[in-house]
Amino acid sequence: MTVAAPQRDQDLLLRWARVATLVLVATTPILSGVKRGLPVPGFRISELLTVLLGGFVLIAAGRRRSLARPRPLDWLALAYAVATLALGSIDLLRRDAPFDSDNLSGLLGPFQFLVLYRAVEVTATTETLRRDVLRALLLASVPVALLAILQSLQIDAFVNLGVHLTGSDYRGVFADQGFVRATGTFPHWQVAAGYFLVIGILGFAALMRPDHGILGQRVLMAVVAIDAIALLRTVTTGASTALAVTCVLLALFSGRLRNPLIAVPTILLVGLVIAGSVFAPRYREQYHATTAGPQASGIVPRTIVYRYDIWNDQYLPVLEDRWLAGFGPDIPPDAKWKYTESVYVTMLLRGGVILLAIYLAFMARLAVEGRRLARAGPPLEAVIGSATVAIVIVLAVTQVIATYFTTSGTPQVVWTLAALVAAAGARRA
Repeated sequence: MTVAAPQRDQDLLLRWARVATLVLVATTPILSGVKRGLPVPGFRISELLTVLLGGFVLIAAGRRRSLARPRPLDWLALAYAVATLALGSIDLLRRDAPFDSDNLSGLLGPFQFLVLYRAVEVTATTETLRRDVLRALLLASVPVALLAILQSLQIDAFVNLGVHLTGSDYRGVFADQGFVRATGTFPHWQVAAGYFLVIGILGFAALMRPDHGILGQRVLMAVVAIDAIALLRTVTTGASTALAVTCVLLALFSGRLRNPLIAVPTILLVGLVIAGSVFAPRYREQYHATTAGPQASGIVPRTIVYRYDIWNDQYLPVLEDRWLAGFGPDIPPDAKWKYTESVYVTMLLRGGVILLAIYLAFMARLAVEGRRLARAGPPLEAVIGSATVAIVIVLAVTQVIATYFTTSGTPQVVWTLAALVAAAGARRA
């Protein structure tokens, strides 16, 4: 008996949709920092991949009628994208500001994450496919981490490769301080640090939950170690500390540390010794007096003092009569420093209290659903759930002085994990 042609076509479509999803998950985070126009003029390669591959997956899912009924997390994801577009457009119209390419990119940016989210959600309907998605995320981080490590060793070929891919050149910024901050395929070390942070948490969460089948334990250990070293080589103290603390807490809650009173101080001491040679120059740069720039205040490093001055002098004043709907997707013209340095300030600027509330609701709902998987799911879903909860908590703290969720690398990973949480939750329901 032969298989009917329509059934063969559907099976082939399903197979290609799975391949497209895995390519999408593996490539978009690590290529999201590549400069616009490389290799296609006017576009970012990650945006093109999201539209083409994600669009294909959603069209294939629609033909198979496999688009599941939206759940609360889906509605919040949609609300975040729509609110960014609607509130930002209203702000631009109120100020008679132009809808140029930069502003349109800010308005439409969340929709690429929404496409990624839905593409993964409708594809990863089985445990096998969710395992493949996690494997793709973890393995794709290795070449980027190796590039960052080689950059930090000041090997010209790899430093030049990073400059060519991102268009950002920071080789001389800290030359007088005696260290180089690695960026990998991202335009800034802070952006790279956010990516290595969330990937490191995901890999360590998998290490703490055996029998998940994502990767072998030795391979996982190698992936986590390489990503952790790359994170250290970005010389980003907050992200590196966050990864160390989160790993210790994940190990404690998983019950894998038999004697915490001995294991925890040992882990912290070893981490401190390893990181000392990396962060010692950074410590001197942060706390030793200089002739220019803000100075450290007590235990508060100079970068924190500088961020406070930026918020207080350049960004918060423009929100005086715009707290509800925000200022817009662009940066205030009078701001001398063109970076908000906080995701919460970014949300307030882009959509006011309304957008900030939607973002917080989305992250809170993601943590709640992730916790359910971590507590009641099988090993693979427990990995997804525990990693998601840990990442949400870490981002809630670190993004007071960072913008990981609105840059590149990190948001693609977070939205992919959110899709896996939603897909696993739909299956359990």
